[in-house]
Amino acid sequence: MANEIPVYLFVGFLESGKTKFIQETFEDPNFDSGDKTLLLVCEEGEEEYNQKKFAFPGVTLYNLEDKAEPVSYTHLTLPTT
Repeated sequence: MANEIPVYLFVGFLESGKTKFIQETFEDPNFDSGDKTLLLVCEEGEEEYNQKKFAFPGVTLYNLEDKAEPVSYTHLTLPTT
């Protein structure tokens, strides 16, 4: 039986505060489950993520730059910490 992997999807209007909400969530040590986290960014807004402020290690940030090309996620390597 496959392991379950939690997935959180944040959607909203432009400049509605998605990046700020995610940044504040990752700054909260209570959100840390001890697992590796992959943050897929599909669009870049006015604000950028500050990984130095994340409350826990093990977060890999990956920008999906060209949406026209299919993306293979098999090449992504999460940290082994």
